[in-house]
Amino acid sequence: LHSCPTARSSDLRILVGARLTLGLVSFVLPRTMMNLFGLSSARNPSGPYIARLFGIREILMAYQLYQASDDELEEVLRQGIMVDGADTLGAMLSLLRGEISFRTFLMLTTASGAAIATGMMSRETTKVT
Repeated sequence: LHSCPTARSSDLRILVGARLTLGLVSFVLPRTMMNLFGLSSARNPSGPYIARLFGIREILMAYQLYQASDDELEEVLRQGIMVDGADTLGAMLSLLRGEISFRTFLMLTTASGAAIATGMMSRETTKVT
C-alpha cells in the first residue's frame, strides 16, 4: 500500500470507514440497508441485487481511497465527489417522479451530501488542490 489513511487526515479516515461500512452492510444485508433508507424490498424484488451493486461500489471506492498514493489521492477524491453528486441528482429525480418518498429522499441526500462534504474536507486537510 502506498500510504494508509492513518498517516492522513481524520476526514479521510472517516470517509474510508463510512464507505466501507455502508458498502459491507449493503452487500451483506441489502434488505436491512433498503429498510434504513425507506425502500421496500417487498415492493422492489430486485432491490437487494441493486443494493449489492451499490455496496460493492462503495467497498471499491473505500479501497481506492485507502491505497491511493499522494499523487493519486486528488483524482480519487474528485471521482468520489462526482459519484456522490450523481447519487444526489438521482435522488432528486426519483423524488420528482414520485418514485421515492420525501423521507427516503432526505435519507439518501443526507448520506450523499455528507460524503460530498467529507470528500471536500479531505481534499482541504490533505492539502490536495
